[in-house]
Amino acid sequence: MQIKKLINPYLFIYLFILQIFFWIFFMPTKYNIGELNKYGIATKYFTSKSIILFVLLTIYLVYVLYFTSKININFTGKKLEHYFKYSEFLFIIWIIVVILSLLFFLKNPIGYIQMLISGFSGEALSLKRDSKNILGTLVNLHILLSSIYSRCIFMNVEKNKSIKRLLCIFIFLLIYALFLFERMQIFYFLIIVLFSYSLVNLNKKIDIRKFFLLILASFIFLITAEMFRFGSVYAFQHNKRLFSLEVVTIVSKYLATAYFASDFNNTMVILSDRPAYVFLSTGSPMIASLFYKFTGIKEKSYNQVEHWESGHGTVNIMGYWWFDFGWFIILVILILGLFIGIVFSTSIKYNKKNNICTIIFPIVAMNTLLFFRLNMFFETMFLIPLIFVIFFEIFYSIVKRRLK
Repeated sequence: MQIKKLINPYLFIYLFILQIFFWIFFMPTKYNIGELNKYGIATKYFTSKSIILFVLLTIYLVYVLYFTSKININFTGKKLEHYFKYSEFLFIIWIIVVILSLLFFLKNPIGYIQMLISGFSGEALSLKRDSKNILGTLVNLHILLSSIYSRCIFMNVEKNKSIKRLLCIFIFLLIYALFLFERMQIFYFLIIVLFSYSLVNLNKKIDIRKFFLLILASFIFLITAEMFRFGSVYAFQHNKRLFSLEVVTIVSKYLATAYFASDFNNTMVILSDRPAYVFLSTGSPMIASLFYKFTGIKEKSYNQVEHWESGHGTVNIMGYWWFDFGWFIILVILILGLFIGIVFSTSIKYNKKNNICTIIFPIVAMNTLLFFRLNMFFETMFLIPLIFVIFFEIFYSIVKRRLK
């Protein structure tokens, strides 16, 4: 099987199916929830309205993506060297931002120690949120940098320098993830690199055995990481050895419910209720606060809907969009579907050219893949890279015209 058969905008459907599977078989009811409710796990909830709405909206999204992915635009290609030079400037800014973020955060070592002891409770994590502000937002530049440098590597443009820059980004992200508990940043970095490689090597064949081994290794990594996160807290509270059978079992149940089943269950709760029509509440908090300040719309949170019990706030994309946009979700899916479809089709057709689509493709592909639990198209994780790419495209066009 060739890589290009897997590189399509419908990848999130497989994760939707996996999510529903975990919800059916692992989401506890009030009869078997046991002590999981102590750790923010809710009981299974759904209504006929929520099921029908989820199915119809998902079918509509797939329908829109199917037709928009037939569209492709032949953007004027640019030399990858130009993107590389631009990324060198952004790289310096990003390094400074990460260092300042770490220094700002570690100014309060007592609070940091309390966060470790608390087992990453919501109260302790508020310290991390307060410390991030605009610096934490600009840290998301690594998404764009990783996309540009990884493409340079796989296209053999400034390869040695790009490898060094990419390695440096990875090391700084490890440090950042360790001290600010942003382990997902490492995950995003790896996905970006993987999609960059896939786009350049569409015709390469996939070794099915290695592919499934990679999936297995990912699950083992998730369980191991959660052993040191939730498992260490549980073991300490119950005076158990960290890798005892009891702790491994409860961590596996917790992982299945908190990170997969709960997202879909939360979606069922939101889809059962009326939408809030607050538009940006599930996206970037910084952008949302500015929006509410200037529009006068009263901010609401989806965890205030009726029947909400979960201590875990992530939701399937249909829940996010329904709560924020209500029936305007039809328009949101149409616009985003058009954007995603064009980026995918154009990037795949002109995968060896360098334009705005092929540069942002890994970012768009990652955001689409994570539909099952994140609203990333309305987060700075996507908006910051997009703004900087658009700025470069405009600046490049102006300079090019003046040089003629």
